Amino acid sequence: MPTTGSKRAARVISWLREQVTSGAWPIGTKIPTEPELTEQLGVGRSTVREAVRALASLGILETAPGRGTFVRSSSPVSAVLTDYLGEKEISDVLGIRRTLEIEAARKAALDLSDEHIDALRHALEEEREHVQSGHTEALDPPGPFHVALVQASGNPLLTELYQGLAHAVKLGIRDGKVKSSPADEKLRDHERIFEAVVKHDLVEAVHAANDHGDRDLVVVPGDSEKSDGGRSAAAPAEPPAVYRRIDTRRGGSLSPVRIFRAPDDAR
Repeated sequence: MPTTGSKRAARVISWLREQVTSGAWPIGTKIPTEPELTEQLGVGRSTVREAVRALASLGILETAPGRGTFVRSSSPVSAVLTDYLGEKEISDVLGIRRTLEIEAARKAALDLSDEHIDALRHALEEEREHVQSGHTEALDPPGPFHVALVQASGNPLLTELYQGLAHAVKLGIRDGKVKSSPADEKLRDHERIFEAVVKHDLVEAVHAANDHGDRDLVVVPGDSEKSDGGRSAAAPAEPPAVYRRIDTRRGGSLSPVRIFRAPDDAR
């Protein structure tokens, strides 16, 4: 925990972290407002503000101007990890992010609890409300559905790694290196993933998560990729990847479904 200017703020920081780690404030939820915390804890606004700022610096909380403060992580985002990811190509970061999301969808489809189903359904409802109200910035990474999906994997390490990557992605969006897909498109993709995991359809869940990863976030071309006075240089378009299901017989019975990538096969 970072040092603060007052012991009172340190006690508030400890209390706030307990609300997060205990699950009283799940990841993605909005915490009470500054006046509410001031009244509840019996401290001044400056003390609450100092405590929130300290946890925001660790990546546990995130303040969104005009919307409030939200829980973004259950554990501190390591400064070493943040610096390390900052030195890597954002396209590589996005690739690892997609890999984690595909694994999360796979695990969720295999063993999805009623609690996780409720969390995913609630996240979808929250996203629909944001899309309908036009507050689409709330869907920027990690977004409520992505948080719920990763938690549904039941893998705490995957969750912590994803949170660190999500922080790097947010910095990429802030710096103009990454462009997010339209909110209505995100919602459709999330609904498809949800339908697959609740049916325990492993193959469809993996496909849906992968397809979403292909278009959810797009790397914005850098200066080195531009020409003609700042216009983006044309690049040959890659053919869309086609995913097919294969059943192979082994010992007279069908083996588990295999998945393979066929870039130029549209059949």
